[in-house]
Amino acid sequence: AVIVMIVKKADTYYQKAVDEISLLFRLSSLFNIAWIVTFSYVLVEISVLFIVAFVITLAMLNQKLRAIHESKRWLLPAAFGMYTGWLTIATVVNIAAALVKIGWNRFGLSEELWAVIILAVSAVLVILILLRLENVIYPLPVAWAYFGIYQFLNAPEGFKGQYNLVEVTALIGMVVLIGAAAIQLYRNRFRILPVAQN
Repeated sequence: AVIVMIVKKADTYYQKAVDEISLLFRLSSLFNIAWIVTFSYVLVEISVLFIVAFVITLAMLNQKLRAIHESKRWLLPAAFGMYTGWLTIATVVNIAAALVKIGWNRFGLSEELWAVIILAVSAVLVILILLRLENVIYPLPVAWAYFGIYQFLNAPEGFKGQYNLVEVTALIGMVVLIGAAAIQLYRNRFRILPVAQN
């Protein structure tokens, strides 16, 4: 997407996009670097701060793209929608890793029940963010991650079907998120984003 923006810098839409998202893109890149460094050095608690700032910045960038969206433009909304969706699920995983590292007791709940709660709450948050961003692509990486969780729970190298409740929750979450994307697609009149009203 960035290469296309450079190559097509004479295009008025891409000129507008560069003007609108450059600052947020630079900020997201800085937060990305800080996150990679802190997570690589196992400073997991500190990395949470950077990944949260990272995903918020990308969400704001998506809102900027929504405001300038034109009919038949799909590359930037698709690329940044997918990026933000992937980062949303990465943020949940990062926070969970930080809680494990500090020895949090999950309010005394079992691991299985806590996993179900995380999956359910994450799906609700994604839908709430989708209502704000209106980007059809955004929930799809999260749905894919839920399917990956389901597969791993069933795999011989995974948990071999030991956590049925988590498996069912992951599958339901995947279906709900795909359904939410389909509804948003209909609301957008079969576009990734609704066309901006001038």
